[in-house]
Amino acid sequence: MNVPADDERLRFVPCEKARTPKDGLVHCLLDRWWVIHPEKGIVFWRPSGKGEGSPQCNSNREITESLAARMYPWARVELIPMVMYQIDPQDYC
Repeated sequence: MNVPADDERLRFVPCEKARTPKDGLVHCLLDRWWVIHPEKGIVFWRPSGKGEGSPQCNSNREITESLAARMYPWARVELIPMVMYQIDPQDYC
């Protein structure tokens, strides 16, 4: 499935914002290979088009590269040492 970069099911977070520590309830991912839009930042997949979405990353480079090749041909893959993003507890209920 090839997902265009303007698909409403995608959410992007600028790389610098994702690397900045945050207060509150956050998820911290260390040493992950991320699918990255060249201008918009790291990619999250939201099948329903709502919510924060699922981070498009993995600790295994080959898995992330395979995902990007199948779904996001416009993206690049990059290792980011630390990403922090806000989470909503209701997503886990």
